[in-house]
Amino acid sequence: MPETNLDMSATALPENKGLALRGLWEVFTAPTSFFQKLAESPKILLPWILIGIIAAISFILMADVIFETQWQNPEFQEQMQNSPGMTKERMQSIMAVTTPIFGTLALLLAPLLIAALASFWGNFVFGGQATFRQLLSVSLYGELLYFLAPWYCCCRWC
Repeated sequence: MPETNLDMSATALPENKGLALRGLWEVFTAPTSFFQKLAESPKILLPWILIGIIAAISFILMADVIFETQWQNPEFQEQMQNSPGMTKERMQSIMAVTTPIFGTLALLLAPLLIAALASFWGNFVFGGQATFRQLLSVSLYGELLYFLAPWYCCCRWC
């Protein structure tokens, strides 16, 4: 009877405990090693929540500026004149609520769209070497990097 030599010792991958939280810092300080770790253990929830919080706060703080910029648009002025009963104050109160809500939703859906397009392109051209979860995780941390990089650079240089 032939003897089979099976190695029964399983090589366990090191768990990246706290990678999602550490990643908020490592994405700036050591992005190459962080994204390699992220490929092995994709993290999605924490960056998505943080993007939502940052986007909501940003849109709430900028709601008045967005409204004033929109109000100065001649096409918007014409639309307002054609809408009976719509005053500047009423439109400002409506936009103060809808701008943060829909702006935040748009920014939360952007990484999903990016990952879907990357997954489609990757499966079509490169033979699907990355999973959708990996692509989504990279796009989420990439968006966080995009949002927080100016703050990081300002704090680091000051």
